[in-house]
Amino acid sequence: MYAQYPGQPPPGYGGPYGAGYPAPYHGYSPAAPFNALAIASLVLGLLWFGGVASLGALILGIVALHQITERDERGRGLAIAGVVLGGMGVAGAILLIGLAIANAHFVTPA
Repeated sequence: MYAQYPGQPPPGYGGPYGAGYPAPYHGYSPAAPFNALAIASLVLGLLWFGGVASLGALILGIVALHQITERDERGRGLAIAGVVLGGMGVAGAILLIGLAIANAHFVTPA
């Protein structure tokens, strides 16, 4: 056995000067930012303006999805919503244009 002197810790409890201080606490790491194109895609998807905004939402949403994957950003759900709304808007615009052409074809002048 080891001889124990007053003021010394028992054997196996650190070095002669104690264990030292713990590592400093740096808090949480900052959250990844939202992709701006994903937000713009969602906003344009909610607007329609005759399909023009929907086409922009579709394009921006696809670009945002690629950027989110590459840059590890947030906003994947926003980009997907923008793509879905943009696709629905473009399909609606094509349907309306088709109906207008069909209606103009069947209307006889008086």
